[in-house]
Amino acid sequence: MAAALRKIWVVLNILLATVIFAAITIVVSLFDRRKRHLGIYSGLWARWILWSMRLRSAVQGLENLETGRRYVFVSNHASMIDIILALAYLPGTVAFMAKKNLFNIPLFGWAIRAIGCIPVDRSSRVKAQQSVDQGVRKLQRTVVNMLLYPEGTRSRDGHLQPFKSGGFLLAIRSGMPIVPIASIGTFEALRSGSRNLTAVPLSLTIGLPIRTAELSDDDRHALRDQAYRAVSDLLAPAA
Repeated sequence: MAAALRKIWVVLNILLATVIFAAITIVVSLFDRRKRHLGIYSGLWARWILWSMRLRSAVQGLENLETGRRYVFVSNHASMIDIILALAYLPGTVAFMAKKNLFNIPLFGWAIRAIGCIPVDRSSRVKAQQSVDQGVRKLQRTVVNMLLYPEGTRSRDGHLQPFKSGGFLLAIRSGMPIVPIASIGTFEALRSGSRNLTAVPLSLTIGLPIRTAELSDDDRHALRDQAYRAVSDLLAPAA
């Protein structure tokens, strides 16, 4: 009974937080074309949900980020909670690349489009490339940071999966530094395919930036491998 009531509590809070902050985000985005302030509302949304889940969380490594600098964050993807944890702690307005069907969800889909998120169509290489090009154009028109999950999907066993190269083209073409980050504890808190939350502490660890300004498209595989090693090293203490 207690577990069922907890699920109901969390779902109700997710719905309420999403309705409130999605509506605010959509309205504010009409006046904030550069998306300077939308991160305030996505951050509040994420912290509300973490609070409702009663999961203790913390962030490490914020000192590695330069105030006012824009970044492409690259993270492991072990749970649905990863994005919530990232939005709760990363500075500025953070957009991400997401499956295109998510953008059709009323309010939620409209809100993630408003903050600058990029719909991804993986049905073909051409359409995936178009998503990258769209992301570059959006980064040029706004002041958002980009959050990438280059594994492409959530890990089934909690271990870091190989990275795909596409998102690294976005980083190279934007000239923005890549910052490796690691979501720790999220897999144990909500495993893939499970609806049951486990009360474990969560942490977001932020690594050192990796320069991309001098790189070309041909360097994307080497950059991918460097980012993979950096994320893996951040995860190592938790392994």
